[in-house]
Amino acid sequence: MDSNYHGEYERFRGGSNPKTDNRGVYEMVTPADNPHINPLIVAPSKESASWGWELFTLLLSVLLFGAQVAILLWVKDKPYYQTWGVPYLSLNAAIAILTTACKASQLHAVGEALGQVKWVNFKTAPRRLKQFELYDATSRGPGGAALFVSTVRWNLATVGAFVVILALVADPFTQQVIELKAQNVTTRDETALFSVGQGYNTNPLQTALNEITQPDIASRDPGIQGAILRGIYNIKSPDEFQCGGACSWDGTYKSLGFSSACKDIKETAEATKVCSKSENGVILFCNYTTPGDVHFSTEYVQTDSATALLVAVNDTLLDAIDSTPLSRVSADFLQVAVFQSNSGEKSSFNDPGIVADNITECTLSLSLYEYSNIRSNGSQLSFDHISRRLEPGWQDLSHQLENPRNITFNQSDTGPIDPPFIVNGYDWASAVLFFESTAFTSHIISGNAIKGKDTDRIGTGAAFLNADVPTVFSALAQSMTEYLRSLSKGPNIETVQGARVESVVFVRIRLEWLILPLVEEFVALVFVVWVIFYNKRHRVPGWKSSALAVLAHNIHHDNSLVSNFQGPKEIERYAENVDARLR
Repeated sequence: MDSNYHGEYERFRGGSNPKTDNRGVYEMVTPADNPHINPLIVAPSKESASWGWELFTLLLSVLLFGAQVAILLWVKDKPYYQTWGVPYLSLNAAIAILTTACKASQLHAVGEALGQVKWVNFKTAPRRLKQFELYDATSRGPGGAALFVSTVRWNLATVGAFVVILALVADPFTQQVIELKAQNVTTRDETALFSVGQGYNTNPLQTALNEITQPDIASRDPGIQGAILRGIYNIKSPDEFQCGGACSWDGTYKSLGFSSACKDIKETAEATKVCSKSENGVILFCNYTTPGDVHFSTEYVQTDSATALLVAVNDTLLDAIDSTPLSRVSADFLQVAVFQSNSGEKSSFNDPGIVADNITECTLSLSLYEYSNIRSNGSQLSFDHISRRLEPGWQDLSHQLENPRNITFNQSDTGPIDPPFIVNGYDWASAVLFFESTAFTSHIISGNAIKGKDTDRIGTGAAFLNADVPTVFSALAQSMTEYLRSLSKGPNIETVQGARVESVVFVRIRLEWLILPLVEEFVALVFVVWVIFYNKRHRVPGWKSSALAVLAHNIHHDNSLVSNFQGPKEIERYAENVDARLR
């Protein structure tokens, strides 16, 4: 070892002599004649500690944490894409960046404070030299901190060790704070339209020669006839509404419509059954009368043919609207009887007569419909509806020029209707006459049918063969109702504006997940400030976690850690002018 080497590093040696071996030169030595491993203490020094940089990073950590909270509160319960407009950076990424920066700033201050506690603790009481390494490991990461907590008696440094451990645990908590959740938002839209029927009046042209019970054929409404046939044959029409996407209509809307009520009258009708044979004694006729005063007659020829289905009607409207002024007109306007039998085919027409399978009577009525919870998505429309019974309407014949044959329904079984429903008598009578025509009524005979019986009188009977009659009439009433409120074909519609429904992503902030990061931040702040006052009381230079500080100390003969430097500033100035090499 040359003389220049010893002179250049003399200040590191203190009162000890350097020892050399095959590992190089060691400037921190322990007296060789001491056979025991004694605890070490640190000798006093003069330079006061500086905490400016640590306080700055600690304050920066607090500000960054506050920035996270401020951003989260700002975007809480708000539309994500409309609120967060930072390009190329998502909200989660921004919070992750702030969390990382906050953690780095916090752990810098905590790490330096832990390094300083090490020196203060070695000054206040003798400690094993092995603990020196454990203190340094604590500030490097959670592994060292966990080892320190489990092996070293708890002291002020233990608080810092827990902060280092919590910093690792707190990261997953921060990631759980933000939740992006899609939610439907409604916006008023003038183009979103749903229609309701406010009456039935096509303003049919009539001449002085036309009676109310016989409207001019050319003026009869083809729309209601088409609706009747679509309903009977269960031909679905697309829902008519207007909406570009998804829409909703809040509230309850009243509309004029039709309803049906059916009941099994087989036993009652059979009690009225009267049978007789034709003059030639071949055909057996059986006459029936229903509770709704519908009359029909079945036909049976033994070994030859039998009535399989019969549809007959009886109207209660035409006489009512042809009565005196100020008369009341019932909303029930048509009774339909449906006779169904397969007995002829089953017995090969060998039975003495026809046995009815079902005899059903249905009543068609004008009704009040209340629509609510109306929703649409694409071409699909859904809603809830309730059918209300209408009280008899008023027919005022005193002002026929200004109010030609109109019938006013202003009351339902739940209360007044405002505005009232107006039904034109000619239009209503035209619909009834269509039901009475052979286009609707039917008499189908199976077997060796006489020509004409299964062609001229077939009507809509095919829809009732082996069918559930109440289901058929329910579809019929629904089809007629949809016609009255049809957006394109309804004669007296009123449109209702709705709202456009859009799926908007909202930011949900779960602040409970910030409790642990907040506790960690608070403990870190308290720990660093506590260390500052703790160090000030014991007047230890601010060696902190400096590697030069370790080189600046020697182990004295009395097992004290001593240094010829007054503090970190002096050794840093000295280190700037010294070149060192490991031998």
